[in-house]
This record gives sequence, structure tokens and C-alpha cells, in this order.
Amino acid sequence: MNVDARLVLAAITEDPEGQHVLATVVGTHGSSYRRPGARLLVHASGRTIGSVSGGCLERAIVTRGGWWAREGPTVRRFAPDAEPGDDGAAPGCGGTIDILVESVAHDALAGGLAALRWVASQRAPACIATVTHRTARALPALGQRCAATAHAMWAGDLAPSLAERCIPDVHEVLVLRRSAARNYALPQGEVTVFFEYLAAPRELLVVGRHHDVAPVVRLARLVGWEVTVAAGGTSARALGDPDRMIPLTAPAVRAWAHDRRADASIVVMTHSLALDLEVLAAIVETSPRYLGVLGPRHRTHRLLDELPRDAPALAALRSPVGLDLGGEGPEAIALSLVAELEATWNERVAAPHDAGRTLTSSSSSSAPREGWPGAGAPRRRSHPGAPSSPTRWPPPDRPLRSRSSRRGVRRRRPGPRRPCL
Repeated sequence: MNVDARLVLAAITEDPEGQHVLATVVGTHGSSYRRPGARLLVHASGRTIGSVSGGCLERAIVTRGGWWAREGPTVRRFAPDAEPGDDGAAPGCGGTIDILVESVAHDALAGGLAALRWVASQRAPACIATVTHRTARALPALGQRCAATAHAMWAGDLAPSLAERCIPDVHEVLVLRRSAARNYALPQGEVTVFFEYLAAPRELLVVGRHHDVAPVVRLARLVGWEVTVAAGGTSARALGDPDRMIPLTAPAVRAWAHDRRADASIVVMTHSLALDLEVLAAIVETSPRYLGVLGPRHRTHRLLDELPRDAPALAALRSPVGLDLGGEGPEAIALSLVAELEATWNERVAAPHDAGRTLTSSSSSSAPREGWPGAGAPRRRSHPGAPSSPTRWPPPDRPLRSRSSRRGVRRRRPGPRRPCL
């Protein structure tokens, strides 16, 4: 489940009273800031949760969403060439965005909120099928839904005949783990159904009790992780307000790891070699998707010497943790660590978009100008096997005169040392 869906459910649970407006991106054509499945909730109290763009469409939905959805769910198309007399907003990224706008209530048995609540209760990858277009009024109405996981189904309010035809496509979306749209020809006309893939909750266990845990917890929760902290003698507030806490003991950590799916993530950052070894020994037979150990490589090698080399958990081991972003301090380390978590979860190699290229005029080549940062300088890699990343400036191979040189020998000044992650 994405961040928007979690925030929407949390906001409704906290204050369910009133009629709210829910906007969901159900289609994009060309460039867009958010992908299909992004959500914006306009709460009855007036506050907003989530987003459907970078800020160019939200105002129109807040001011007009209730009016648009007064007679039922509707799909509004926002195009870059919109006139001021249209919906009053245009996407800034140059693409076209289709947004389903509907009025929702906390106690409704069908609709967008009901579907999200059912998916959240399953805690498994799920697909929500939503009608987003029809060619005749006799066809299923916009906003009708059903949802399913690999082992369960929520009928919702979608017509049974259409729901039955959607089942093969629902399973295909669950296998491919990618949202899609399909057209169905019915006797009365044609309908379009948007199949939204929602991943299972992303769970992270942070094992540690010192001040550097807090920025990891805050940043991970901000991008949608459910964070559990194993600590003892420290308040939740001091540790960044995680979703839950467990004791910092081997049995508690082992129980958490065994109760979770194989794609849970674990970060060990106790700053104690003996405690790290105790924790790793407790989870070494599990199969996490990501296992990070804070500290330099030589320290981790000492830990590995005490563990079975063929243990399943070690296949996911990362040490030092995080991407090589060159930062220093708890916040910078947390940024590099969560960035690596995101890359691992999304099965991406962490690299800049169009790695190795810089923005130049259309008449020039893609290479940087002479004298610009990156021109002629060797490129560093984020981690083994990753594409090239932007260079440091000045280039590390540029000779600089050392102040301590008595004979005027030109020496290369060493670059900043990477912190021990």
C-alpha cells in the first residue's frame, strides 16, 4: 500500500465525521508528477492529505471537488492546454492526467475508502478494480469497485458479471506487480476498468537504541515504511515515534523476523559488537529482503566469522549500509540508508536519471563543457555494479600544491573521508 493510502486511512480513522472528497489518479498520458494510484483526500474539516500532482491540481480539487462529485463519482481530465474556463488547472509536467473524484464517508460499505480498508486488513499484495469510463448510462457506474488478493476477494459494488470477467486481469496485475487499464466490450457498450496494484505493507525493523535511530525512523515512515524499533530503556519519542516497539532481546527480534514475510527489512545499528552478534545469530535463519549492519567492513567481517556462511539471511546482507552519498552525521547516514532501502524494495540500481549525461543546449553534445563540474573527471560508483554517479568537485585527480611541501612538489589533496556506516 502506498504512502497516500496509508495517510488517508489514518486521517479518516482519527476523525471520521463528515463527508469527504477522495481524488485518485486513474490514468496518465505523457509526463506526470504522480503515478496512477496517487490519492488526495479533502477532509470534511478542510485539511488535505496526500497529493495527485506537484501542487498544480490540488487547489482545483479542494475548491471544486465536492461540486464535481455531487451526483456521484466522476473522472476529470486535466490537460496542459486547458483554458482558464475549464477546470482551472493544468498539469505542470506537460502530460494529461485523469482523476477520479468521489464523495466518501467513513461508514460506507462500498467506494474508495471501503476498498482501502479491506486491502489494509489483508496485509498482502492486492489489486483494486475500478470502473473509470463507460460509453452508456446502462453500463456499470463510474467508481464501482471490487478488490482481490491472491487468496481472497472483496465483491464491493461491481456488477458480478463484470467482476467475473475482471478476475483473470486481476491475477495478471498481481503477478506483474504493475497497475494497468483494460477495456471490456459489453452488450450495452464499452467500459474501462483501472486495475491498481497495491503492494503489501513495507515493514522495517531497526535494532538500536541511540540517537542515530530517530532520523532513520522518521525518514522511513515519511516514505511509507511501517517501522518497528527494538530498543530498551528509551522512549518512543526519542527514537522518532516508530509504529511499534519491541524489547532489544534476541528472542523478541527472532519472533518479529519469523512472524513477518520474506520481504521484510532489518537494520542492525546497536554500536555494540557483542549485541550485533547476538541479534544476527537470532535472525540468521530467516530470509529478509534487506539486512543492513551499521559499521565498517572489517567490523562486519568479525561478525561473519562467528556465523554460518551459508545462512539464508546473509544473502541479503549490506555492509556498510547505505548508498555512498558522501554525507556525514546521523541525518545524512539515515538518508543514504533509506535511499538504499527504497532502491532494494523497488529493484532498482541506484543511479541518477540518464546517468552520465548533463543538461546542455540542443545544439551541443551531451558531454559537460570543459571546466564545468564533471568534465574529464573520473566517476565514482554508488556501490559495486551500480552505474556511474555524479563526480565530486574539484575532481579528485586535479593536482593541488600541498602546504607542507618544502620542494614545491605538486601533490593531490585527499578527498573527504567517507564516514563509517
